[in-house]
Amino acid sequence: MPKLRLLDATPTPDKRRKPAARMTSVDRLESMARAGVDGRHWYATATANVVSAARVLNCSPEWFAAVLGVTSPRVHVSRNVKLSVAYALNGSTAGTMPMVRVGLAKLSVIGGRHCQDLDAMTATMGPKTGPFARALAGDLDAVVLDVWMARALGLDQAQFSHKPTHRKACDRIRQVADRLGWRPAEVQAAIWTAAYRAHYTDATVPQFTISLDA
Repeated sequence: MPKLRLLDATPTPDKRRKPAARMTSVDRLESMARAGVDGRHWYATATANVVSAARVLNCSPEWFAAVLGVTSPRVHVSRNVKLSVAYALNGSTAGTMPMVRVGLAKLSVIGGRHCQDLDAMTATMGPKTGPFARALAGDLDAVVLDVWMARALGLDQAQFSHKPTHRKACDRIRQVADRLGWRPAEVQAAIWTAAYRAHYTDATVPQFTISLDA
């Protein structure tokens, strides 16, 4: 009687390389940046607010920008500011997510509220929060990629976790910056403005203002 051989039914992993993500063209992104030109200086305004608030809060602008970066995931700009001011005033983490509390704890280990080492602080952050903190601190070469930028680029935000996709997206923003003679963060802010308006046609684009009564 012939012997029966059991075949392994486990599917063989597909080891082929993932296809490159299809993104919005540089030409289209340039058009979006031009359409949202009034949002170009969003980060410059935000940085001025960060510097002023840091003076009142008795902390370095770099540290406060880092706190704003850590507390930024999944919240509106106004909520981001409110959480950060509360933490800077009295160390409150009420209303923050666990991952935010972990991020704030890392900042405290690095150097505390007078720390000016932005590189060290942002090294502990993610691919969205780190560049956001850098841009708020005045680094206009930073490229922030969030859900609105994903929409502008024709992607799902989760695709930014794929490093080649993230790098390609940043490269496209920088190509537009080269074309327009702007800084990368200015291009990103302008595209973000256009993408937000395309979705909320009657809404006002959120501005970065800090109220120390928050």
